[in-house]
Amino acid sequence: MKITKNVINQAYHFETITPGSVFKVNYDIAPTADNRTQVTYEEKSEMKDTLSRMNQALIGMLFGFFRKRNFGKMLTAIEKSYTTA
Repeated sequence: MKITKNVINQAYHFETITPGSVFKVNYDIAPTADNRTQVTYEEKSEMKDTLSRMNQALIGMLFGFFRKRNFGKMLTAIEKSYTTA
């Protein structure tokens, strides 16, 4: 894993490189006018061959629901850790 961008309270980007693919993940964080925070998540995968692309598409459909749910849980945990009483 290689961190490609790390700006405190603004951005965290990284990539994971395997022999057949490159996965890039970006988290961008910005304050909003109503004193909240907007988190933008972006994920890209680059596969080197057709079989790997098809496999990634299938796995994405099968496990996408769980990844989305776990991502929501992670954001809620982060939010709770910053909330003051």
